[in-house]
Amino acid sequence: MTTVSPRSVGAALPAILAWCALLTTAPVIASAQVDPLAEGVRPPAEPLVHDPDWSLPEGPTAAAYRFRSHLLDEDRRLFVVLPPSFDRTERPSPLVFVFDGEAILRDVAEATRALVRAGHMPEVVLVGVENTDRVRDLSPPGIPVSGNDGDGKADEFWQFLEYELRPKLARDFRATGPLYLVGHSSGGLFVTWAAGPRIAGALALDAPVHLGEAAVARTLVGVAKEWNSSTWAGEPARPIRLVSVEARFGWSDQDWAMLTEAQPEGWLLARERVRGETHLSMVYPGSYLGLRALFSEYGGHRDRDRPPHERLVRFDERVGAMEAPNAPEAAAAMPPPRPLLDAVVEDRIIALDGRTASEVVTRIEAAYGADERTGEQRERIAAIRPDDLEGPTLDELLATPMATPTEASHLLGEWSGYTAMEGARQRTPLRLSVRDVGGAVAAAFTLGSTPPHEVEYLKVDGNETHIGYMNRMNPRGMLLYEGIVEGDVFEGTFELRGVVFRLPGGRELPVTRFRLERTHSGRTPVLAPYTP
Repeated sequence: MTTVSPRSVGAALPAILAWCALLTTAPVIASAQVDPLAEGVRPPAEPLVHDPDWSLPEGPTAAAYRFRSHLLDEDRRLFVVLPPSFDRTERPSPLVFVFDGEAILRDVAEATRALVRAGHMPEVVLVGVENTDRVRDLSPPGIPVSGNDGDGKADEFWQFLEYELRPKLARDFRATGPLYLVGHSSGGLFVTWAAGPRIAGALALDAPVHLGEAAVARTLVGVAKEWNSSTWAGEPARPIRLVSVEARFGWSDQDWAMLTEAQPEGWLLARERVRGETHLSMVYPGSYLGLRALFSEYGGHRDRDRPPHERLVRFDERVGAMEAPNAPEAAAAMPPPRPLLDAVVEDRIIALDGRTASEVVTRIEAAYGADERTGEQRERIAAIRPDDLEGPTLDELLATPMATPTEASHLLGEWSGYTAMEGARQRTPLRLSVRDVGGAVAAAFTLGSTPPHEVEYLKVDGNETHIGYMNRMNPRGMLLYEGIVEGDVFEGTFELRGVVFRLPGGRELPVTRFRLERTHSGRTPVLAPYTP
């Protein structure tokens, strides 16, 4: 068998990628669901051998390895990018195969790093599989690609990944979590073809799904129609997750509509267009957008405005469901995002809840290892002094019932005015709307040009009025306008309550005052309360 030089493939790859997606095709019948080795004899194990003389230029820190494949009868090379916490833990990780690894692993790794940092996806073991015979390996049987006669060996390449490579990566790098695939161009066609119950998800970047009269697309539509939620092809049926990000190629609207119409419950299908990019330049933005969509259940995008501790509870519920029937495996390999856990710790520290904060730090150390940040968190927890808090705790504020319309009758109407830091000339416009809606108070503040904030706290204590809402950013406390209403004037100070927060250097927050004048006293407000 002739082996193509990796260096020559890398140099010629842009032309190959562009060419392979343009050729005419013929129908295909085979799919990656067919597994001749499922009941056969597995090939003998060979060790991964570190190759220190080979590295990715201008990219992430990726170690190169090579080993002998008995199934393909050739030497193979791969690049491995390990999770940031790999050396600090014994935790397993999800595995992501990146095809055309020598060409696109850099972009995929950079996108992954940004997404992990933002809490949108878990830490993973990234493995860039280098090409030897790209046309052979990435071409599904029956589809002529790059000039072949439809004699692609993608089925044999899949067996190599499943039965030779994956066990080695599990053994050497604890990559025993869910398996994901990322491919561009012909690699995108391959991962679309390979989408099935043995993988957790596939990201196809500008995949020429039109090839072979869209046979891969039609095969997947057939799988969707025949899907059984308990088993498929004799295996536990992990729901299929497929994301297609497209610049020049991809799915036709008709085929995608057929797939989504046949989509079984639990499947995740997403399709996004990247505009202003070429077939080659779309890899980085496509990787970022596609991986974020692929891990949308992990990242919990819809929960981003919820309090951190609520997001953590919902995360545990989501991850337990998203990888069924392999939930224990997924839970171990996909702990909560470090940014989310850090946010919970910060939230609980400023709320003086040291016990919960300490429990979450322990969870961080178990998932990501102890580091300088967890040491600082432990020190801050030890320094908590409940007497530092003035007034009720945040939990007590959140549990306080809203004042009734009768109790808040002096506030009903429309108010307009400003807030200003003490000693500053600049004033920020402030509006308040308060009305009686069916025997309950509905109110909203608008500060400057920002969207209205729905009032979540309203208490009348003698001649003092306390009204406000939760801060949705750090520090997560209750933002209250506290003062006295005299006739049509409401003035006082703007306070952060329920938490203990200091500016860098231990400085106190500056005093901020407000003044509002009633502009309408009727029960029909000019400014409607904000509804999230």
